[in-house]
Amino acid sequence: RIDTIPVGFYQDEAINGNDAFDLVQFYRVDGWRVWSDSIGGRPTLFLYLVGGCVHLFGSSYLSLKIVPVLFGVAGVAAVYALGRVAFGPREALWAAFFLAVSRWHIHYSRMAWEAICVPFFSTAGFALLLHGLRRERGGGLSLATGAVVLSAGLYTYASYRAIPVITVVFLLAILLSSDCRIILRREKVAALVAGALLAAIAVTPLALFAWREPTLYWGHYKDVSIITYLTYFGTPMPWVHMLGKALLSFNAEGDALVRHNLPLAPHLDVITGGFFLIGLAAAVWAWRSLGVRLLWIWFIIFVGLTTMTREIPHATRQLGLVPVAALFAALGTTWLLALLTPVLRRSAYRLLVASLVLSVMGLNSYQYFVVEAYDPTADEMLDFTGRTLCEYLRQLDGVDVYWTADIGFWSGGQCHFLARGRYTENELTLERARNPASLRHERPVIAVIGTEFLEDHRNEIRRAEDGRPLLEFPVAPVVQRDRQGKPVYYLYRF
Repeated sequence: RIDTIPVGFYQDEAINGNDAFDLVQFYRVDGWRVWSDSIGGRPTLFLYLVGGCVHLFGSSYLSLKIVPVLFGVAGVAAVYALGRVAFGPREALWAAFFLAVSRWHIHYSRMAWEAICVPFFSTAGFALLLHGLRRERGGGLSLATGAVVLSAGLYTYASYRAIPVITVVFLLAILLSSDCRIILRREKVAALVAGALLAAIAVTPLALFAWREPTLYWGHYKDVSIITYLTYFGTPMPWVHMLGKALLSFNAEGDALVRHNLPLAPHLDVITGGFFLIGLAAAVWAWRSLGVRLLWIWFIIFVGLTTMTREIPHATRQLGLVPVAALFAALGTTWLLALLTPVLRRSAYRLLVASLVLSVMGLNSYQYFVVEAYDPTADEMLDFTGRTLCEYLRQLDGVDVYWTADIGFWSGGQCHFLARGRYTENELTLERARNPASLRHERPVIAVIGTEFLEDHRNEIRRAEDGRPLLEFPVAPVVQRDRQGKPVYYLYRF
C-alpha cells in the first residue's frame, strides 16, 4: 500500500523529487554537488540516490519512495546487528522487531525525506565500531569501515551532526574507564587512526563547503535554534522546557503534525513505550556494559542537542533516537521475560511472547494504516486532492494549465514531478478568472480554481449555493473534494 499511504505528497517530498531529478539530469553539466539550497539547504547524498531511482523507473509516486523504503529495511538489519554485538541475539531480535513494526519508523520509511537515513547510518556505524572494539584480535577493518559509515551520514539530515559528537564522547568514555585496554591495544589504535583519516577524507568536500559557505550550511539551524532565546532571556528554561517535551514525546504527547506523526500521539505505542521505560531502568543497573554506555551517551547527547531547537516535540529531528528506543525496549523485554521464565511453563511462556508480538504489530498497524492514514488533516497537509490533479495531468500531453496561486503553492511541485513536460504552467489571476476569453486557446486549456483563492476574493467572485464560482467559462467545472467531502478546487477543461 505504499502507493496509497500516505495519501499524497508533502511539499518537501515533491521538491526533493524535482531536485533529485535535476541533480542526475544535469550531472554532466554541473558535476557532483555536495549541497542543495532548497528547503533550507541540505547535503545531496539522499537526493542522488532518489534521482537514480527516478531516472531508472520514471517519475512516479512509487519511484520516489524506493530509497526511503530501502533505508527503512536496512535500518532494521542495522539495529539487529548493533543489538547482537552489544547485547546478544535475543535482544537483537526484539530490537529489530520493535523497529520493524514501529509506527514512527514506518512513517518515515514512506516519506521521501533524508531523515530516514539517520537511523541506518548511525546504527550501522556503531555496530561496526562495537564489533571492532570487542574482537580480541583483528577488528581493524570493522573499525575503519564503521568510521567511514558514521562519517557518510553527515551527507544526509541535519540532526545527524550529533552523531560525531556521540562517537567521540563514547570513545573518550572508554578511554577514561577500566575498559581503556580495549582501545589502547596497538592494532586498535592503528585501526582507529586509520578510520579517523578515512572519515576525514570522506567528509572533506562537505567540510570545505561549510567553511566557504557557513551561512548556507548553518542557515537552517539558525532559523530553528533557540540559542537566541536563551541569550536574550538569560536563562536555560526554554531549553529545559523543550527537553521535557522531548522526553514526554516517547510515552505521553508526541508531534502534532500529521506529516510527522499521528497528531499528538506518543511516538511509541503503549506496549513498546512500557518496555522502553523498563529498559531504561534496567540499563541503570547495567551501566558497566559497553553497549549500555553507548545507548546512554547516544540518548543523552542526541536529546540534548535536538532540543536546542524550537517546535519540540519534532518527530523528524528526533528520528535518530528510534534505534535507541527500540534497543532500550528490547532490554526491557528480555529482562522482564527472564524474570518470568522460572515461574511460567513453556507453553505459557510461548503464548505470552506470541501475544506480545501480535499486540505490538496490531497496535502499530492500526495506528498507522487506519487512524493516521485517515486523519482528517492528512488530506490538506499531504495534498491528497493535489495528487489527484497531478495524476490527471500526467495522463494528458500538450495542455496549457492555468491555476490560482493556492493551487500552485500546494500542488505545483508535485505536478511538476509527476507530470513533467506534459503541460505549460500559468497563473490564473483574478482578472483572468473573471475574463476566461483572455486565456490563450492554441492548445487545450485547463483552469483550476482553489477554494482558498475564492475565499480571498469572495467580494469579487460570486458563488452559487453549492459553492461553485459563477464565472463565464464555456464549460461547467468538475469539483474535486477531499475525503471528508469538502470542495478543494474547481477544474475547467476546454
